[in-house]
Amino acid sequence: RTTVSYDPRRASLSVDRNRSSVTNFAPAFPGTHTAFLPTSGRDSVKLHVFLDECSIEVFANDGDATISDLIFPGRDCDQLEIFTQGGRAFLKSLAIYPLAESRD
Repeated sequence: RTTVSYDPRRASLSVDRNRSSVTNFAPAFPGTHTAFLPTSGRDSVKLHVFLDECSIEVFANDGDATISDLIFPGRDCDQLEIFTQGGRAFLKSLAIYPLAESRD
């Protein structure tokens, strides 16, 4: 699994790919990448997440922070889960759009 998270206490956005299926091909590949994302008085965080066969891109608050990572999920990685840890969050909206297939 690949985890996208936001920690309001640390004002940090993270992508954790430590368990993103295939990670053992290079010692430096597994890891968590973090970007500073202050809320600047906002009471919400807006995320756009783009996911395809081997990459994830996260754009927060219209580009205030971005993270782009390679991932290599297995064929059984086909679920989305939204949860909180140690606090409460409210999902205001969610839209899922399929990416268009290339027409080579």
